Amino acid sequence: SYMPLSSGNVNASYLIFPVTASYIGVHAGSHALELGGGVTTIYATGTVTSFGVSASGSGVLPLGTVMAGYRFHPLVRAGFQFRAGLMALIGEGVGSSSNPNSIGVIPWPYLSLGVSF
Repeated sequence: SYMPLSSGNVNASYLIFPVTASYIGVHAGSHALELGGGVTTIYATGTVTSFGVSASGSGVLPLGTVMAGYRFHPLVRAGFQFRAGLMALIGEGVGSSSNPNSIGVIPWPYLSLGVSF
């Protein structure tokens, strides 16, 4: 994902790269429990200009990713596929804590609709 932000004299942009793997082990026919995890890497850059002076910076933030959800996927033929669940980003400085060195969690719901072939 790419997300540019701008407000007055502040400009920032974020590149977000999620890499996850899923395990579908507990299932009954086309219905399954989906468990997964991985890493989401965020690369951020920013620039501030004020009173004729400019400052800029950039950095990389790796976050742990865990997920659990429901998956409907046809086993013997192509067809409709559905996924829904909850994902969490876990890392230092994440969440609502005012301490940037504390480990925090951001819960994130997910939904996926599609066709398998």
